[in-house]
Amino acid sequence: VKFNDILEHLYKMTHNPSDKRHIILDLDSTNVETHGHQDESTYIYHYDTTGYHPMVLYDGLTGDLMKFMLRKGSEYTSTGVVSFLEPVLFSLRRTYPEATILVRGDSGFAVPQLYDLCEEYGVHYLFKLKANATLHKLSSFEEELFLTNYKTDYSKYHCQYNDFSYQAKSWSRSRHVIIKIERSPGELVPRKSFIITSLRLDAPDILKAYNKRGNMENYIKETKLDFGLDHLSHSSFLANQAKAMILAVAYSLVNAMKQLVLPKEFSKSRMSTLRTLFIKIAGKSISHAKKIKIRLCSSAPYKEAILKMLENIHLLALG
Repeated sequence: VKFNDILEHLYKMTHNPSDKRHIILDLDSTNVETHGHQDESTYIYHYDTTGYHPMVLYDGLTGDLMKFMLRKGSEYTSTGVVSFLEPVLFSLRRTYPEATILVRGDSGFAVPQLYDLCEEYGVHYLFKLKANATLHKLSSFEEELFLTNYKTDYSKYHCQYNDFSYQAKSWSRSRHVIIKIERSPGELVPRKSFIITSLRLDAPDILKAYNKRGNMENYIKETKLDFGLDHLSHSSFLANQAKAMILAVAYSLVNAMKQLVLPKEFSKSRMSTLRTLFIKIAGKSISHAKKIKIRLCSSAPYKEAILKMLENIHLLALG
């Protein structure tokens, strides 16, 4: 819990309440590989690997890691999601009362308890729904219209949208569902996608907003590959949990640095790139009583960028 408090504190330090108007929270789960006999590790069929199944929450606009929870490998995608997300929503509503907040997630997070939670906090949501017999029935007319409009034209991409109200038996009320029917060149049968949302936008815009959550995969990839959170090797779950959270904080510190310190042209760079450009370089640090001097090679190609970073760090310290 304390490590997640650090993630929250870093986020609030990085984003001024007066400037923060839009927050997009991307929920996901991922795999962390293990090797050997490690506590709570198990085979995860979806990833075809043995490991843990953590839940992650990123700011989809900035890449900030908002929260991380290591879970045993047998946990389902949405297990514990309400208790995971609610403290974040409570904190964000207090710190950024004027901000519009949107929560996005794939079909693994499409559970009614999460819709209720978002509505309780006045937060918009976008979740993909798993198709079922009722959804297919409600969209049958739209499918017939699609086949009438495009018939046997299999040489081009075709797409059609519609929306309707839908209430599953476990839901407290009916909600807005978007349907997308599409067929790629060479395909015989059109494909359907269903999105549940509180947004009142045109269907294409809603689908576009949902599809942008794919950028979160880049954040997950950087966290895992550039910071070593792709595997955990301790035998105890507690030790692995501590290591995972330390790596999560490291990612968040660097992401804060990207936004506050780095020159704009490097603010979107991955840690693997920053390591090559600014960390693993020839140089010498000389410490005096009240000063630290950094001597770079005379031909250092990114000397100006490093000087700009030092200037920005100084301005932060003054602020």
